Amino acid sequence: MLVKCKICGKEFEAEKTAGRVSGFCSEECRRKARTKVNTKSLLKRYHNDEEFRKKRIADNVIGNRKRREARKEQAMQELCEELYNAKSSGDIRAILEKKVRIKSQYYA
Repeated sequence: MLVKCKICGKEFEAEKTAGRVSGFCSEECRRKARTKVNTKSLLKRYHNDEEFRKKRIADNVIGNRKRREARKEQAMQELCEELYNAKSSGDIRAILEKKVRIKSQYYA
């Protein structure tokens, strides 16, 4: 039975043994799979390490900030485009009421 290796992707003939079919073509690929570093293993290993935790939180905060700023920028571009395409002041007021929270004193 031809099986694709989980690590390198090479097809190989799986040996017929009792139990599961091997997912790796060689001992080297099996060793790579065991020692593969991923997020889950890092969290297990450094669960109590304060320095690792601080760095991970800082990286996550920076990533979240960048995504939030990108969403704000995209929303602002969409709003500007809709306002530019509006035909009358009534259309502009309707867009602003729908998209932006502006207090009634600014509409007067």
